[in-house]
Amino acid sequence: MLLVGLLAAYAAHQWKELATPITVGVIVVTLLVLLVQGQGTPEQRGEQPATCTPQSAPACNNGRSN
Repeated sequence: MLLVGLLAAYAAHQWKELATPITVGVIVVTLLVLLVQGQGTPEQRGEQPATCTPQSAPACNNGRSN
């Protein structure tokens, strides 16, 4: 993402008439990447389920014995 930002800044500097569309495009792409990275189930994100049921008991204690 840093490389994309640097390339966008260079392009916006070189082509002044495209500076606004390039900046808006980079912002939109960055937000989409952040949104996609935040997707997934709680288990995929390393979070515990909200409630522990008998079926989810092994996941609730993270493998620790009682």
